[in-house]
Amino acid sequence: MARPHWGAVGEGVWGHDVPFRLLHRPNVIGLLVVAIAAFWPLFAGLDGDGSLVLHLLLFAIFCSTAIFSFRIGITGLAVVLFGHDLFDIAMFTTDHPGPLWWPAFCAGYDVVLALILLVPFHFGRSV
Repeated sequence: MARPHWGAVGEGVWGHDVPFRLLHRPNVIGLLVVAIAAFWPLFAGLDGDGSLVLHLLLFAIFCSTAIFSFRIGITGLAVVLFGHDLFDIAMFTTDHPGPLWWPAFCAGYDVVLALILLVPFHFGRSV
């Protein structure tokens, strides 16, 4: 399978396909899912609008689903990312904490990352 070209830094320091392989490791993606979900409680705490407890509860739910999905593998983590995407879409329609543009950005990021994770499985190739 042809790997993407990551430039001189990626090839010289890490080897040709290290960024691609790191992106398809369940532990890396599990941590990324938790980090993505951590922004909402952070924004709620900074805004001080009283929604911190709600966002901490939702963060705990996403963390537990990420841990459960980690045991399933990359496909489970992609499903969690799609679920977080639905959450971001719902947040976009409400008076949410944080920047006005954040839900749209986060939803786009979630979809792109989930699709990147699922493409090798769709074509029957292992990473």
